Amino acid sequence: MYTKVTVEYPRINKESLMPIAYSIDDEDPEAWYPPGHGDFYGTFCKSGLCEMFLKEGREFCFISNIDNLGATVDISILLFVSVSRLISISYKYAAKNIVIQYLKNFLNSS
Repeated sequence: MYTKVTVEYPRINKESLMPIAYSIDDEDPEAWYPPGHGDFYGTFCKSGLCEMFLKEGREFCFISNIDNLGATVDISILLFVSVSRLISISYKYAAKNIVIQYLKNFLNSS
């Protein structure tokens, strides 16, 4: 399991319309808010995890944010993706074998 911290944006005071944080170093959690899932792709790439996962041959990533820590992988979706990939691979090999057989027949008839 890998974790990463997303970027944070300053909360705005509704009366003054000024940032609640006085500086970038303000550690008051009430002064900042996370943007949610929307910044996943940018921070995933900037963190180096995307490149590392691709080098390891990974193709899928399960995301659980602070608001859905109880989230789990839906087995039916996982099965659908797996079966779809197997069907796609089967079609590729079947098509390849048909082309090879056609070429063999063509070359043998010449």
